[in-house]
Amino acid sequence: MSNRKFKIIHWDDDSVMKGFITGTIPSVLKEFECEVEQGDFFDSSVQFVERLKNVKYDLVILDIENETDKDNKSDVGFELLNDVITTYKNSIPLLIFSRHPRVLEKVGEFKKAHNLNIEFLNKGLRGEPAYQQRVKEKLKLLLNLGYPEVKLLPYNDFKTKSAVKSIGLHNLQSIISLYLSSKSILSNDKVSIKVIAPGYSGAYVFEVVFGSLSKLLKISHDKSVIVREYENLNSYSTFLPSKIKIDYDKIDPTQLSSEGWYPIFYELVSYSNTLFGFIAKNQNQHSEIEALLAEIFSDERFLKLYQHRKEFDIVINKNILEDIDSVRASFIENAVKTLEPILKKHSNIFDKSIIDIITEHHSFGNISDAKIGIPKSNKILSHADLHADNILVDSQKSPIVIDPGSINYKYWSYDINRLLMDLFIRGIGHQTLDYFDINSIKKDYSIFQNILTRQAIQVENFKSDEGFITAINWLIKNVTEIHKTDFVEWQYQLGLGLELLKASYKSISLPANKRALALLCACEAIKKASATLETTT
Repeated sequence: MSNRKFKIIHWDDDSVMKGFITGTIPSVLKEFECEVEQGDFFDSSVQFVERLKNVKYDLVILDIENETDKDNKSDVGFELLNDVITTYKNSIPLLIFSRHPRVLEKVGEFKKAHNLNIEFLNKGLRGEPAYQQRVKEKLKLLLNLGYPEVKLLPYNDFKTKSAVKSIGLHNLQSIISLYLSSKSILSNDKVSIKVIAPGYSGAYVFEVVFGSLSKLLKISHDKSVIVREYENLNSYSTFLPSKIKIDYDKIDPTQLSSEGWYPIFYELVSYSNTLFGFIAKNQNQHSEIEALLAEIFSDERFLKLYQHRKEFDIVINKNILEDIDSVRASFIENAVKTLEPILKKHSNIFDKSIIDIITEHHSFGNISDAKIGIPKSNKILSHADLHADNILVDSQKSPIVIDPGSINYKYWSYDINRLLMDLFIRGIGHQTLDYFDINSIKKDYSIFQNILTRQAIQVENFKSDEGFITAINWLIKNVTEIHKTDFVEWQYQLGLGLELLKASYKSISLPANKRALALLCACEAIKKASATLETTT
């Protein structure tokens, strides 16, 4: 951390400011046992740009004061800012001198558009006693002073490069530096990162290795999601059985944030594959797939978790469909509109009015508060995000459940419904052209009919998908054994409909035919749930 050296370039048309880079900055850096290796000051914009292109700097300082807009000074400043962005993209921190509101607003637009690491200083205050302290605070943020220096090892895979570009290299470095500092870890070891989840759901997950320290870093721009996950972990993680317990660092995400990115650090576990990847790779290993699922829903894992339950004053249909808030309802509505050309070809089974009613009123037909008439309903403690990539398989072929940040009390089949629909929507046709083919919808729809009625699917009819069919068959056969007295057929069917509605708007991770399939199957699931309820009341 100590004895770091920085190359700094400064443009200002006021030559008096040369003392800032030769006096003020070296004085501040000295407090952190750092120094200016090369400090270049220019009052000529032409010379500034020429040097910028020939030297790799660590910090750029620009004056975009614009007090009177005399001589179009701010225009020159913004031209130079564009040159910096062209040369360095968003990889270099910038210290901007400005106090004019219009300039601050415009620079803010640059910052947002290019994900820049920028801090502001008011040059007019430089005579005040607190000025040096302000400079110190700004440089500390820009150059990560006082924290372990984070140097990332080269990462060449496309997904990691894309994730780093989206988040901003300086944000990742700042967050990891703050984390290491909070752990009192001071080392010159370089940090290795690799993206595991590429942010399709809004959150990125990285594997972070620093010396002997290995962590999973989950990071999102959605503060509410990360804060809620952290609060859920604090509230419920003690209930997790030891076989599915994942350790996390109890550090408030807001204390490690950088420019609106909020992190949680989890313990990195050793694994060979995800459950989804394991099934895809071992399609004909039926007994091993079934053994894995049996372990997941064993007495030492989820059956033990599901013993924690609470009674809520909420009718069961509202309990099941409470995930469909106004935001999700608008997403579903947009999916229906976008996928209309495909859905029209299946008008005999697609009924938009069913989806409109269920999303707006959380009821359909006899699935209503008045007709169900149950004043209270039980919720069981659930993982609440149990898709097939949140279950890892280690070298001993044992399951490791990860990402417990959504853990909460949910309706009884929330987990199994999510896992079933993930294996069905993402698994069938995986790594074949059928996965993207709208002509595969009819075949996939027939598979769903069996899932809905819990009738075994003939594996020999779907040899290319036999591993996923095997997993689906095991789940629909054992759902009654897993949930025993909680099991109610129409609630299971309505829960499938919920998961399918949520799959319908995942346009980044699912192709159009899969999302259309989800809407078609959701209609069928809701109709079937209503009909099943009718025959049992």
